[in-house]
Amino acid sequence: MNHNITLDPDETFHIATISSLNHHFQYAVLWMKETLRKLNEGEEAVVTKEQVIYQLASLSHQLAVIQLSSGQGIVEMTTPQRERKLVCRYRTGRGNPLMVFREEVEWDEPMILRYHDFLSEGEIDTIKTLARPKLSRAKVIDPVSGRTVSAASRVSKSAWLSEDEDPVISQLNQRIAGVSGLELETAEELQIANYGIGGQYEPHYDSKLTNDSDFQLRGGRIATVLIYMSDVDIGGATVFPDVGAALQPKKGTAVLWFNLLRNGSEDARTLHAACPVLVGSKWVANKWIRTYGQEFRRRCSTVKSD
Repeated sequence: MNHNITLDPDETFHIATISSLNHHFQYAVLWMKETLRKLNEGEEAVVTKEQVIYQLASLSHQLAVIQLSSGQGIVEMTTPQRERKLVCRYRTGRGNPLMVFREEVEWDEPMILRYHDFLSEGEIDTIKTLARPKLSRAKVIDPVSGRTVSAASRVSKSAWLSEDEDPVISQLNQRIAGVSGLELETAEELQIANYGIGGQYEPHYDSKLTNDSDFQLRGGRIATVLIYMSDVDIGGATVFPDVGAALQPKKGTAVLWFNLLRNGSEDARTLHAACPVLVGSKWVANKWIRTYGQEFRRRCSTVKSD
């Protein structure tokens, strides 16, 4: 569905104000900057540049206090402006013919890669059809109890799909193994998530798992493969607030990053969030690859940086 809707400066200012009232200061700064951009481009509005600049200064101060109190540095969340390197990579699936994906470097520290034309329209339709009957409120892992619970920090519906449900899932897993270079024997099943209007996921680490029996058997999440199965009209970006990266959903593409450094430590730069969907519907598929079985695929190193 294509909604030809754009927000005017007063509307983006309102979203920024609501985000601030809900203490989502990082989102508020982003929307306030978007308001200022629109005003600088000459769009008419009731709100003035002076009001926006004043609010930006106040929000930046609040954000700085929060980050400094938690020992974090201050960075801006922006879409990368650096020139991106485009290359072609040839990957093979087990028993499948040679496949070609265009690889785009979205960010280099940490390395975030996007693969184009990773899923076809037909494959996306099949996955959505399989997932719809199973969709239920998405949950998060409670850090105290280790149980999965519903939380306001994650507003979406999700479902899990296994390889034996359809050949499309098996073929997708083979592609994921190809682009990541990792073994999927201990990987989690494919998770499908649907974000409606207002759907979002606050900043989190994929590698934050409880040290339970499952963790003992499979290890932590060494890598994440995030596959966009829809475009999003307004909102829905995947952002990495500590480094300033912002990835826009693009239907059929897959994004890959490593959550753990080669020495096994968590990569603190991989803190990420799903921005709220404002217009449209966001569909994604997640594949979390675990550490066990990767000893000869991604060799360990005592070096603290990757």
